[in-house]
Amino acid sequence: MESTLQLCQFLLFLSKAPNMLRGTVRLVGVIGLASWVRPGSTGSLPPRETDPRGQSLPLVPVPPSAHNSDPTGRGTTGAIATRGAPPPAPSTCGVGCRRWVFPDAVDTHGARCLDGSPPGFYHRPGRGSDASNFLVYSHGGSWCYDLNSSDTSATWNCLVRSGTYEGSSDFNPPSGPPRHNMNAGIMSSDCTVNPHFCNWTVVYFMYCDGSSWSSDRDLPHLVGNKTVWSRGLRNLHALWDRMLAPARYNATAIGFDISTATRVVVTGASAGGFMTFYHCDRIRGLIPDHIPTHCVPDCGFWPEHPSASGVAVWQADMRAMVTLHNASGGLDASCVSANPADPSFCAHPVNVLPHISTPVFVSSSRFDTDATSDIVFPGGAPANWPASERATLVPCFTTSFGDCHPGYARDVLASWNATILAGIQPAAKSSTAGYFLNACYRHHNIDGTYSFATKIDGISLVQAVANWVLGLPGPTKLIDYADPALCH
Repeated sequence: MESTLQLCQFLLFLSKAPNMLRGTVRLVGVIGLASWVRPGSTGSLPPRETDPRGQSLPLVPVPPSAHNSDPTGRGTTGAIATRGAPPPAPSTCGVGCRRWVFPDAVDTHGARCLDGSPPGFYHRPGRGSDASNFLVYSHGGSWCYDLNSSDTSATWNCLVRSGTYEGSSDFNPPSGPPRHNMNAGIMSSDCTVNPHFCNWTVVYFMYCDGSSWSSDRDLPHLVGNKTVWSRGLRNLHALWDRMLAPARYNATAIGFDISTATRVVVTGASAGGFMTFYHCDRIRGLIPDHIPTHCVPDCGFWPEHPSASGVAVWQADMRAMVTLHNASGGLDASCVSANPADPSFCAHPVNVLPHISTPVFVSSSRFDTDATSDIVFPGGAPANWPASERATLVPCFTTSFGDCHPGYARDVLASWNATILAGIQPAAKSSTAGYFLNACYRHHNIDGTYSFATKIDGISLVQAVANWVLGLPGPTKLIDYADPALCH
């Protein structure tokens, strides 16, 4: 009966897909939870909010169309929905995996995706004695910085993003996450390739707020007759509360209570990696003290660094994100307290790392593709470089690094690399931290085959994480100092 229901739900989703135009989505990765209690508050929950959708749905996996009665006019055929990109072909979720969306979270926590839909996650139960170990993952998808960009295909435009699976739970199908394969990398249930984590319970959070779960605005943004919400912080709190106290929220049907877990690993890639940096300590504060908790951010260890032209593009982008979403309260509290004049300083993971007290393991590439293209070389090489340098920019540091010339790409990349190596020093000096910094020209690491294939001193990323989390013999701090053209 259940499988029939899920099939019907998926067919309903497919029936909608042809009616939506697929925009070109800029998928630049990066993304946690913060304590619900704001500074100076009494610690009580906020006033209950009336759900304008008027939904009172049962706690069961629901099709993407189940929350489209929004009286604001978005609907299933509104401008945003038709312009929004339907998700790619569904990925494998794993045996027993189900999608859960929580309409009541709008009322209990004021939780909303950008489009106003409620938050949710995918859950795959673990097996055997390892079922009490939890791997909580948040996927990436960059951020949105504004509401009025003329580029209607860009996910940095929050209005456009609200009509995609990166801004609405409506576009995340019951069959599995559209963003990444939930059954690959450290989340793989194949014990022949992932022996240490294959039987763990996996929870995969849907990222739909455009702020690495840091946004916290009471009122929505109004763009014409459309509304765009900034409630990422409340989304995460709603999801974690349902995992930690399912009975309180009538969520026991999910079949687990993370408050009784043996061990918890919080991880994420790209925007999910930023989430892990931002909220590692706050999540640790929610989980009972006796449960070992570790944070493993991936592909997001990016420093404040000017572009090759000397422009602070990256700093401006993150400052715009923090301002638009009122996100300062959703960043690392210790870092913000130490930098009150400019909270956006704490939107950069390298700046956050020294403030994290929870055990943290940093996974990243020293030459991350998204970082080098969006921060170091936005729009390509500087216009004042010789034509020969501009034309050979990418090949020189992806296939023949030795051809990168002093004074141009080689010097810029050396500066970038030096900033990363300096930034990792707090972890190098910590007895509870670990890291795996590869030299590859790539973005994601922990959620795909590279997590096993790429090795440093014969050790893969997942093996290094297992050594660190489980206390196995073997190294937990690894850096590949090779040129990117020699990536393992």
